[in-house]
Amino acid sequence: TSGLTATSASLTPTSAADDVVIDSLATQPRIQTVGADQTERWNDGGSGGADSCASTEPGAASVTMSWTWTVAGNFSYGAVSMIPAAAGGTTPKGPLNNPFDGPFGGPV
Repeated sequence: TSGLTATSASLTPTSAADDVVIDSLATQPRIQTVGADQTERWNDGGSGGADSCASTEPGAASVTMSWTWTVAGNFSYGAVSMIPAAAGGTTPKGPLNNPFDGPFGGPV
């Protein structure tokens, strides 16, 4: 979501227990305050230029992510729910996992 003259934003992404909800906000130079029950991950509010911040919260049937800031202005805000991977998955092969494998899992 985005806007031109707000001092707050909130989103409620579809979520469930064991998920992790992640949000990120960008504003004009403002001091941002994280919403209730959220864990702030970074906040460079008030540093000048475009400021950004992000937070997480454990997933549940309903999770509302929110931020407020000091002076009305432009903003862009998004939130997603991350679903944990199923147990027993496989490790992908490639240059990031094995220095002796090529980009498609074969030898270099």
